[in-house]
Amino acid sequence: MDPLPNYAGCFVCGETTHSSLTVRFFVDGTEVKGHFTPKDTHQGYKGLCHGGILTSLLEECMGWAPSWDNRHLCVSTEIHIRFVKSVPIGKSITAVGRTTKGTGRLWEAEGEIVDNDGVIYVKGTGKFFPLRDEQHKALLDSLNYEGGLQTKKEFDS
Repeated sequence: MDPLPNYAGCFVCGETTHSSLTVRFFVDGTEVKGHFTPKDTHQGYKGLCHGGILTSLLEECMGWAPSWDNRHLCVSTEIHIRFVKSVPIGKSITAVGRTTKGTGRLWEAEGEIVDNDGVIYVKGTGKFFPLRDEQHKALLDSLNYEGGLQTKKEFDS
């Protein structure tokens, strides 16, 4: 699996903020994936991961799918989340995202959060807006490509 770049200050994939989930996303064929194990600090109710944490994780993963497929960064415009099962603290989970429509001015993606046995905990869909070229190019300079097989050049369109 090929690692995607990340932004050090991001709540989901960042590595320099103490509150970050520190999830690294990877390209696996036609999907983007990120592994996460919730800790006590991610609780909503005792022993259960907070839904906002899971929403952030899946939104980020779904957003990377059209960004990578189109080699152009995008932002969320709309997401729909369905919580299927509660995620226990300490449970290893994987966010999976894929592009469902990646052309024009609005890209679409879907995804889910699953465990190692394929049990689905969260499902989601989203719409993503590609950044203007100047925003996209400016943000490319803020990403960390270290440890990843993707490079800034691969995102430069």
